[in-house]
Amino acid sequence: MPPDVADSLVQAVAEACNNAILHAAGETFSVSVNVQGNACTLIISDLGRGFEPPEHARMPSPEAVDHRGLALMEALVDQVKVSSTPAGTTVVLVHEAPSVLPNSGPPPTSSLASLRRLVAGG
Repeated sequence: MPPDVADSLVQAVAEACNNAILHAAGETFSVSVNVQGNACTLIISDLGRGFEPPEHARMPSPEAVDHRGLALMEALVDQVKVSSTPAGTTVVLVHEAPSVLPNSGPPPTSSLASLRRLVAGG
């Protein structure tokens, strides 16, 4: 996975996890990763209080100090799906990496390693 794609995923996952920690008021959240071909799907779920997700996220005014999470995630990955109930929230992030050219060698893994560390909690 090219570094810029992995970096975008790391930032989007970090934002979703941050939202779970700051807003969900739950004690547990999980992150799962599924990579198939060039597509990476990440699912962040929490057992918090839930909220009513907007149909389309909007970036708040420059003076706002928070509430940028969903808009940021939408800017970083190809697809963001949010479902939420009073029993918890699930955020699905989907991103497709550009195909690696046949003679370009394996994709760099340093950013992917950062994603693995983030998911592992270290």
